[in-house]
Amino acid sequence: MRFITLFLLVLPFFIKAQNCSSPGSTAQTATVICSSSTFFQSNISSCFGPTIPFAGCAGWSFNADNAAWYSFHCYATGALGFLLTPLGPADDYDWAVYDVTSISFSQLFSGGHEISVNLSGNTGPTGCTSTGTGNVNCAGVNPQFNAMPTILAGHDYLIVVSNWSNSGLGYNLDFTGGSSVLTSNPNPPTITSVGINGCDASKVKITFSEDILCSSITAAGSEFTISNGSHVITGIISNCSSTNAVTEIILNLQTALTAGNYTLTVNNGTDANTLLDVCQQAMIAAVPIAFTIPAQSPVNITGVTYHGCAPTQLKIALSKKVLCNSITATGSEFSINAPGNSILSAQTICTGSPLITDTILLTLQQPLPWGNYTVSLANGTDGNSFVDTCGTALTLPFSIPLVINQTTVAPLIQNVIFNECYPNKLTVQFDKPVLCSSISGISEFSITPGTWLINTINLNCNS
Repeated sequence: MRFITLFLLVLPFFIKAQNCSSPGSTAQTATVICSSSTFFQSNISSCFGPTIPFAGCAGWSFNADNAAWYSFHCYATGALGFLLTPLGPADDYDWAVYDVTSISFSQLFSGGHEISVNLSGNTGPTGCTSTGTGNVNCAGVNPQFNAMPTILAGHDYLIVVSNWSNSGLGYNLDFTGGSSVLTSNPNPPTITSVGINGCDASKVKITFSEDILCSSITAAGSEFTISNGSHVITGIISNCSSTNAVTEIILNLQTALTAGNYTLTVNNGTDANTLLDVCQQAMIAAVPIAFTIPAQSPVNITGVTYHGCAPTQLKIALSKKVLCNSITATGSEFSINAPGNSILSAQTICTGSPLITDTILLTLQQPLPWGNYTVSLANGTDGNSFVDTCGTALTLPFSIPLVINQTTVAPLIQNVIFNECYPNKLTVQFDKPVLCSSISGISEFSITPGTWLINTINLNCNS
């Protein structure tokens, strides 16, 4: 019996020893809400959330444990009022409101974006009301109600509600008393853009003007028709598994769309409605949305640049980004018609996932003198040329001209010094440094008048 008792005592700690991850329990999966109706939260899971610093309560942060997150968009500037009524009257709820317009989640968790916070230790109802006090109420016996903060049209906000009592019981959330308009768009939802998803023309990405309830989108995508209806839609891809509303979806098509012009139309689906925003406002049916599938062009080289009069590096500019793993480190894809010169290496600056780049820096075996050249491409030692993010390889054969301009005057012999102590030697001085590699031997020099045999040349090539 002692074993069973120990198990029951340890069990609650085991259950809570997990991070919040279920839909609605993290900022990333916040439930999108409508202010025109009371939101009923039946229960709150016991879990650990992020600790978010904020100003106003020295030494305190907001601990988003046992939490539910909500998001909304403000359509008209005004005061935000809401009332949170716990289902358990003895429960103590903490909450915070954040302005998350144009910031990342990492910025949110770094703090400084709160507009109203309440950590009062009192139990029972809490929120923002016309009789509330201040925008920050710290832990302890402090007011349960904040004043109503001003929220701005066009801004996005998050509310996090934490069950400090960890009772598991939920609450009612009622937006009342304020003058702002949040998540209640005066206009019905629309489609703002349609296009292929990346390079795959069998997947059509649709972006909405606002959050659309996942419950109003059928899994088969029965609400959508493309052009004359001959393009079969087999289903949708969305983020609905982790939230209640989305601003974009992807239609899966049975076959890829060819390059050309199309229209997308929304009508009632098999669920007898079009698409609904979070306030149950329906998208207007039968409005055609024109979109274009562009022709996919392969990658090519748009330019070769260099610095200096005798470059040892060439900068290759590509027409689009290519996969870095399709470029060999030795630059084996490249060749240049410069006798005695070759490509030593290829360097890239790669970003993203997968790693991609649109610039390659080639290092040459030796400086390239002025003249006309051709940079050519072939399959590298990896068996391919460059491959873009659509999986299309650069078309071979491919070549591009390169002109190294003569930007300086050729060197001249400035002095010839004869030292009578060494009558068998002459010192030749130039007006500027010359490349030692450009002096091939004694045949480049002659002495007149008369016949003077030059045996050797000693070069001062220390630098």
